[in-house]
Amino acid sequence: MARWSLMFLLLGACQGSDDSRPEVTPGLDARVPPGVGGRLTAEGRARAAAEMLFARAHHLDSVLGDLAAAEKLYRKLTTLPGDELRVRALAHLRLAELCRLRQDRRCAMAELDWLINRAARHPTLAQRAERTMVRLLHPQAGKMSALTRGPPVGFTSLVQVPVAAANQFQLAEKALLRYVRVRLSFRMHNVDAVRSLKRVRLNAALKAYDALRKSSVPNVKAAALFRQGSLHQDYAEALGRVRVPEEFLPREAVKLRAKLHVESVSHFRSALARYRAVRQIADVAAERWRRAATKFVDQLARLVRRRPAVGGGR
Repeated sequence: MARWSLMFLLLGACQGSDDSRPEVTPGLDARVPPGVGGRLTAEGRARAAAEMLFARAHHLDSVLGDLAAAEKLYRKLTTLPGDELRVRALAHLRLAELCRLRQDRRCAMAELDWLINRAARHPTLAQRAERTMVRLLHPQAGKMSALTRGPPVGFTSLVQVPVAAANQFQLAEKALLRYVRVRLSFRMHNVDAVRSLKRVRLNAALKAYDALRKSSVPNVKAAALFRQGSLHQDYAEALGRVRVPEEFLPREAVKLRAKLHVESVSHFRSALARYRAVRQIADVAAERWRRAATKFVDQLARLVRRRPAVGGGR
């Protein structure tokens, strides 16, 4: 009983919503492990052991401040069988935060991916993982990006719309996240491969919003059009920021810049068309999307009128 009392105390101690601290869902420790006649089954023993392991890790983490020792126990938890174990999912979420604290973005993304890929089992934690991923990706995407242009990705839901539309919007938002994760960072040997992957992710995200764009519900249609416009703008701006590798011969570098510039202007025009379409949706439910789109119409209209300048520096 003393062992269970300790675990209940520790698991109940971390109910806060601060993303920088380990979190446990209320009621986790209150469930009685399955058993027959007061004796634990094999499943009950495994779950009890996992919860005790999490309690020890949490004590090291939030009470003693021994993050290295806590991380070892969290890692051990993630190797246990059973994706449905909530303490295992919580361990992945906390490991992502520990990775972020030591500025190991790749490690953090791997832990968040585990949760996002199991959203059906852990919907609430997967949603938190998506929001954490947005915060991780935003600095690399730039001060203004498809993540934060207009109602921010990961924090925005469609309300008072058909359930199917709301679910499709969330799936499309995930596709947008996958697009943002690909960086247009060229090396001499990978220019075509990186551009191709970025385009594939862009087209997949655009397609994910297509069904919503054709919706008769104003809020749904406006949201899809705005996100598509934002994706086109994001890609156009990314092309404009690309640094051509210094190893390119000057003539080849000029050709590549010209190609990127033409492609960039084309996507700015597509973005402008989508934003203008959003502005035409007068329904009050679409107001937040219409207001966001209006901010970019004049800005992009000026950009697409500029003549190509392809002979500049790197």
